Parts: sequence; structure tokens; C-alpha cells
Amino acid sequence: MARGSTDAVRRFSDWYFDRTLPHWRHHVIDQNVGGFHEALDKSGAGTSNGGKRTMVQARLCFVFAHAFQKHGNPADLAAAQGGFEFLSSHCRHPDGGWFHKLTEDGAPLDQDRDLYDHAFILFATAWLDRAGVELARETAETTQSFLDAEMAHPEGGFIEQAGRATLPRRQNPHMHLLEACLAWYETSNENIWLDRAARIVSLFNEAFVVDGSLREYFSENWQPMAGDSGRLIEPGHHFEWVWLLHRYAKLTGQQSEHMRSLYDFACAHGVDKVSGGVVDVISADGTLLSPNHRLWPQTEAIKAHNVYRKSGDKDAGKRLDATLNAFWQNHLKDEPNGVWREHIGPDGKRLRDDMPGSSPYHLAMAVGEILDEPDA
Repeated sequence: MARGSTDAVRRFSDWYFDRTLPHWRHHVIDQNVGGFHEALDKSGAGTSNGGKRTMVQARLCFVFAHAFQKHGNPADLAAAQGGFEFLSSHCRHPDGGWFHKLTEDGAPLDQDRDLYDHAFILFATAWLDRAGVELARETAETTQSFLDAEMAHPEGGFIEQAGRATLPRRQNPHMHLLEACLAWYETSNENIWLDRAARIVSLFNEAFVVDGSLREYFSENWQPMAGDSGRLIEPGHHFEWVWLLHRYAKLTGQQSEHMRSLYDFACAHGVDKVSGGVVDVISADGTLLSPNHRLWPQTEAIKAHNVYRKSGDKDAGKRLDATLNAFWQNHLKDEPNGVWREHIGPDGKRLRDDMPGSSPYHLAMAVGEILDEPDA
């Protein structure tokens, strides 16, 4: 890696592990009710106005289990264990699966059982199991059994809500199920998880990519939705799939024919030429639909650039350096500890004041990727 990238990586890593994670550990844990707050407000204090989503609880369990794996701090393990205990005692649905959302005090608020939430239960438990947290494996097995029994769809993949088929169907929760299956395979070395991952990759190859771009919203039988929604493209998801397909190829030796084309499409059409930030939404023909920049697509671009940088792609190395620097300038620079600019306009002005508890997952994944050793 070039010297500039080394400095940018170190700056990002130090910002995350030394300045941000300790602040979040101190403020995001709900000392009164248990579990985690939904967000930190603009001052960096914990808040759960509107309730606590199961997905956020699971993601933050991962964040602290991941940090414990990296640095061995017992405080991170305690945070992960406490979050898992809260999940297990408050978020389980009595008929199987998991509530979508709790009140601020931890009572059921939205009893829907959402596919996206279940994907993150599976993902978090893989990392909790690596950290030695008891019952994480059993929780994953019962969750996967629930998905197979209650949410499998005859046209492939899973329904969005337990008990009813809703439209549109989305690639996004399936992408995170793939991530969870790969995490569990790497944790357990059990082929059943790789078999599940293979089915999702097949669905990706057969349905999710249409005319060279990744679509978001689909009909019952995996056709792109009619009208504009069927042509919406989120460049961040292009980058995210690139990273996941690379991981799948490392484990199986099976390369996706779409991996490079998705990467090139997102680089060509999904990056603001002035700020260097990844934009929120474009159309399938590359037309810009939303020039705003959320935090998470920047982290997914970092991961995808690093995948190609490690393979010897010099242009990807330059893109990684440029993205890390743009990320710093646009979202992180000059903010107090634990605070970032979550969503900004093309002029750099904040569109959102708080920091959702869903975002540290993306930060942890990006830091983990760029600190890993290069591929052999």
C-alpha cells in the first residue's frame, strides 16, 4: 500500500478505535433498561426516542464483539454480552423469531418479524460465538430454523415479513443473509452455512443483476418492479456486493461474472466528481437521482476498493486513498469524539443531526477490512 494510504488507514483506524468506540461504549449502553440506545444525539448522548430496533441491538452486539476480537478489551466483551442478554430476554417473539421494534423501556412495540432483522441476529451471533458468548450458536440455529420453516418463499429466497408475503421484495436483506452465512461458515467451518450462502449467490446471479446493474426492488417472482422503483440503483450496495462476492470466492473458488462490472459501474456513476463521496441513489442508466451522501456507502466503497487493491489493481489503490480522504473530509473531520456527519448534501451540510446505532457496524466492517493482511 502506498504511503498516503497507510497514513489514511492509520488515521481512520485511530479515529475509530481510540476516539469513537470508547465514546459509544460509554454512551450507547442504556444503563436504566439494558441493551443499547437507538442512536446518539448531536451532542453524543444516548437516545431511544421512538423505540429500539432489534436490528440496531444486533448490530451493536457485533460491534463490541468485533472490537473484543481485535483488541481483547474486557469492556467490549461485557458490552456485547449485555446486549445479547437484552436481545434474548426482550426481543424474542413468543411464536418464534424476533420482534421488529421495542419501546424505549423494552416492551414490544412492533411485533412484525422482519427478514432484515433476522439476518442481523444471525450475523451478530456468529461474532458473539467467536467471542465465547454462551448460547450464541443455539440462537443462530433456532433463528435459521425459523426462517426455513416460516419465511422461505417458493420463488426462492425469503418473504419480507413472517406470516404474509409483502411487496416489493428486496435484495438487501438477502445480501445480509449472505453476509451472515459467510460469517457463520468462517466461525464454525460447517458446510451447511456455505450451502445456504450458495443459494443466495445463485439468486443474486439469476435475479438481482439486470442489464449490468444491481436492482433493489422486485416482484413476487423476482422481476424488477415496474416503473422507476425497478430501476433505482444504490451504488453503496454495488460496492457491498463486490466485497461479499470476493469473500465467497475466497471460500469456494467460485468467481462471480458480475463482480467486476458492478464495481466499475459504481465507480463510474456513483461517485461525486467534486466531493469524492459515494452518492445515495442513481438510475440504471447512470443518471444521478440523489446527490446526497450517507455515511454507510462510503464504508462499502472503502471495502470494495481494498479488495481490488489487494489483488494488485493500482487504480483501486488510488481510489481507496481518495475515498478514505474524502470520507475524512466529508464526514469525520473536526467532529468531537464519537460524532460524525451521518448524512450530508452535496454542499457538505448536515441533513441529519444524530448518529444512528446502525452505523457503527459499517465503520467496524470497513476498519476490519483495511486492517486485514493482504490476500495471498
